[in-house]
Amino acid sequence: MTSIRCLIFASFLALQPAPAVRAESLSADEIDRCIRKNRPTETSVLEVSFRSKDRVGAITEKSGILSWKRFDGDLSRLVLRFRYPNDVRGAAVLLIEAKARAPEMFMCIPALQKVRRVTTRTVSSSMFGTDFSYEDFQRLQGYTASVSKLRLEDAVVADRPAFVVERTLEPDAGSAYVRIVDFVDQETCLPLRTESYERGGRLRKVLTADPAAFEFSGTVWVARSMLMRDLLDETETALLVEKVEIDTKLNRKVFSTRDLEARCR
Repeated sequence: MTSIRCLIFASFLALQPAPAVRAESLSADEIDRCIRKNRPTETSVLEVSFRSKDRVGAITEKSGILSWKRFDGDLSRLVLRFRYPNDVRGAAVLLIEAKARAPEMFMCIPALQKVRRVTTRTVSSSMFGTDFSYEDFQRLQGYTASVSKLRLEDAVVADRPAFVVERTLEPDAGSAYVRIVDFVDQETCLPLRTESYERGGRLRKVLTADPAAFEFSGTVWVARSMLMRDLLDETETALLVEKVEIDTKLNRKVFSTRDLEARCR
């Protein structure tokens, strides 16, 4: 198998190794900017698989295409379209980044032939049966709700030095979480671990990336394997990147609600 962020988280991709600066001098905002720079110049197209395991060990798999494009003002959009198995074929999620406000999310439900906006009521629900909620997926791609940030003491994750950034979500952010802790690889600015805490301080989900599966492909770093674990439900979903295309030509209309609606009928 041959990734986005920082789409991911930041995301799955990085343009280049982290800049040669003193790691201890970086603020939380500067670490976020390093993550955000981990995006292709124009576009990326990823073939991805979601392999979910329930609490009794049964495995289900879904696959699709994740397309991302940079728009004016350094804003971006992405669309994830499922193509396997048949019961989710045609299902899609569209994410539109906005300036100075939360991004907009829409989902296509083929069985209903309808497009619906992902609201604060639904953002915490499972994304088509995976352990990624819509909110988790949004954050994985580097789009975050209103937060206050604090850089914590550096850590070592999977034998790699990591920046640690704690994010406290505002009560009106519409999040299922109150606190997120990101462990970011200092070499690539790719996520190594993300801990998501619910109200009451309970650790609910942990996202990890295997640095052995980080790969420099062309002009970007690729995190080819990530695992989301739901500690309460005792389930997990592996997100695997099968194939990557960087800066290929993509039509802008593919990232519109009109196109999403046309394909959902």
